Amino acid sequence: MSWIDERTLLISDHTRPLITYAAVLPLSLVDDPAGKEGLSYLTAQMLTRGAGDLDHGALLEELDVLGAQLHVSASRSGISVSGDVLTRNLDAYERLLTTVLTRPRFEAAEFEKLKRQTLAEIAQVRDRDDALGMRFFVRELFDGHPYGRPSMGTAASLANIDLADVVDWHGRHFTRAVRVQAACGDITSERLLDFFRATVGALPAGEHREPNVPTATPVGGHHITLVDKPERSQTQVFIGQPTIPATHPDYLPLLVGNTLFGGTFTARLSHEIREKRGWSYGVSSSLAADRRVGTFTMRFFPGNSQTVPAIRLADAMVQSLVSAGASLVEVEAAKRYLTQSHPLGIETP
Repeated sequence: MSWIDERTLLISDHTRPLITYAAVLPLSLVDDPAGKEGLSYLTAQMLTRGAGDLDHGALLEELDVLGAQLHVSASRSGISVSGDVLTRNLDAYERLLTTVLTRPRFEAAEFEKLKRQTLAEIAQVRDRDDALGMRFFVRELFDGHPYGRPSMGTAASLANIDLADVVDWHGRHFTRAVRVQAACGDITSERLLDFFRATVGALPAGEHREPNVPTATPVGGHHITLVDKPERSQTQVFIGQPTIPATHPDYLPLLVGNTLFGGTFTARLSHEIREKRGWSYGVSSSLAADRRVGTFTMRFFPGNSQTVPAIRLADAMVQSLVSAGASLVEVEAAKRYLTQSHPLGIETP
């Protein structure tokens, strides 16, 4: 692994003729104008729905011929352009990606189709208890914070977005000022720099900037949100708190603490709720963090009659960990798990 420059990372792997890459542009979901939540999402999706002389179908066909993938997605961290391609087709893929980034077709029919599909996806969340629960959990956890905004927008905000907004958003915000760009696979550092210069580098000049994301305020006391879904025999439970970002010096110790508490199938939380009491088959706690904000979440889905006891037990277990800490045996076991499982996450490009 090597940094070619301050924003370009390369992990060489010449054992297979495949290249995987990603570039992150500074624009992110938190930049969406108020009342037009979902604008970044729609703009990112429209880039792969036709470019240059290729309509949506022809673009997909071309990617298939090249044995390649191309994704443009919007997240809290930025707009990500990523994909993979066979080494022998890199030149053709480079030309195609440049066209996608700089000459999107932005066809009205494709835009209306995308909006209909997005509205359908938003509506489907109502029928998925876990997704609906997570949506309300995030909204309440980040009440008044940019991270509480829905990534795909809402029915009301999508109604406020037209194709002209998308075209303008792309023209003003898609620039060559990347936050970070990286690749792994069968490529040299010189060829990688040429690839990024020809693709992302073909976008207009722009200033590198960081999104204006305030610190998330910890929630004091207990705040309960109930989402009523009649005739359900289980309850989807989410319990959490904003916490430190991934750049904080205490993040790795917190990661070890979460691992021994609820980060594995044999951790404290799973042992007490699943193994000893059989209240929920799935039980876990997790950390999600970027460079600005972190989140600690406990997650389980007991039967209705066990919901309140399970919530009380989970809350008491958190308080116990805070007050009494963990044993050296638990800490060392969690560190071994994290160390030994890490290679599994990086064994392929």
